[in-house]
Amino acid sequence: MITVYLFKVFIFQAAFALVYWLFLRQHTFFRLNRIYLLLACTVPFALPMLNLSFSDLPAAVPESVAEIYVSTSDTTHTFWQKVNEETATSTGSTSTVLMAVYLLGTIIMGGRFAFNLFKINKLKYDNKKVKTHLGAQIFRISGVQSFSFFGNIYIPESLWGTAKVDEVMTHEIQHVRMGHSYDRLLIDLIIALLWINPFIYLFKKWLIEVHEFEADAGVLEASADKLQYQLTLLQSIQSPPQSELVSFFNFSIIKRRIKMMNQKQSSKWAKFRVLTLVPAILLISILMSYKPAVQQEDFNIRSFNDLYYFLEQDGTDNTPSIFPVKIEEDVKVRVSSEYGMRKDPFDGNKKMHTGMDIAAPKGTPIIATANGVIELVDNQPNGYGKHVVIKHNETTRTKYAQMESYVVKVGETVRKGEVIGYVGSSGRSTNPHLHYEVQIDNRKVNPTDYISDYKVSK
Repeated sequence: MITVYLFKVFIFQAAFALVYWLFLRQHTFFRLNRIYLLLACTVPFALPMLNLSFSDLPAAVPESVAEIYVSTSDTTHTFWQKVNEETATSTGSTSTVLMAVYLLGTIIMGGRFAFNLFKINKLKYDNKKVKTHLGAQIFRISGVQSFSFFGNIYIPESLWGTAKVDEVMTHEIQHVRMGHSYDRLLIDLIIALLWINPFIYLFKKWLIEVHEFEADAGVLEASADKLQYQLTLLQSIQSPPQSELVSFFNFSIIKRRIKMMNQKQSSKWAKFRVLTLVPAILLISILMSYKPAVQQEDFNIRSFNDLYYFLEQDGTDNTPSIFPVKIEEDVKVRVSSEYGMRKDPFDGNKKMHTGMDIAAPKGTPIIATANGVIELVDNQPNGYGKHVVIKHNETTRTKYAQMESYVVKVGETVRKGEVIGYVGSSGRSTNPHLHYEVQIDNRKVNPTDYISDYKVSK
């Protein structure tokens, strides 16, 4: 599901951000930092595809209970209902609401991105082109800030004819020559897609810093006077930028830029600190891929892996696949009535039985047959009795009825194999048993098709 995928992307980006903050941000190898930040924005989209699977082996099934024999003649322990009676109704899904909010935000951020792009491109048609210098087109504008965007440089009217114009132009040409506008477009496009992720805004801030450091280094390599250039920076601090897509000469990180210009060059060995990212990514991949063996006991969220595990709504463990009653040695359990047409045990009329009845001693544990969220907990004295409905994904639900008691509540997340209640004889029932249903797209199907751990045979 998309929420699980985005969750993984955020975690990987957090790892990239931590490594950059701890080991790279203060160093002077700007090109490496720039490449790293671009990779930090894009590579996490692919990393969730890694599957370093480490799973415990499932518990062995006792030989004595390897087969469950069906007896269709014994209908006194079963529950009946008419076709389509009491079909479970869908309730509003929190995940659907969150996804709608996310998509709305993406549309708004995408519209904002497109508007900024349009506004910047419009400048070259609304302002006078002065000249072409080193492949860049120079425009005179009425604003107060100099900036560049791809091959265009925009310099305010007030700077023309002053001593600062050459330094400003040299700085902006460095942005053009190094292709910083491509980076800015990429990061703003990613922000439109991942606007809810706080780390992407950190990456943008750091990438802008690196762009300015690179441009400053390019200016100083062109034999500019360092002190005079730094004075020009201080004098250029003015109003906020007009758009977030462009590189401004007087960006608000002047203090860090001056500090970086006067900082001693970092040792080449410091570059290898980036390798600390490798074990971090491997560790996160292992944590996200590891799924412990299903334990048929009460389960609580105890770790990061459990939280991630329950966010997953589309995996194999979200499809019903196991027998709904916990079978132990020396406990007699049998399927007393199958899915399909049969005689109603109360009036003898032939009617549709939309589930499977499993006769078992009172108090036998009932378990969830897949991961999911408790959608309904109810008691119908003249029908299902005490029963629980689990929503496993947008199309799949299971129902557990005629229970003695339940140990879950609405909204609680459960895992495959977790105990949700106990066998009893509540509601329209004569003897202890579990009435179990599987529902796909609001249509009740044969539960036998969704049991793989035991053989159900006549």
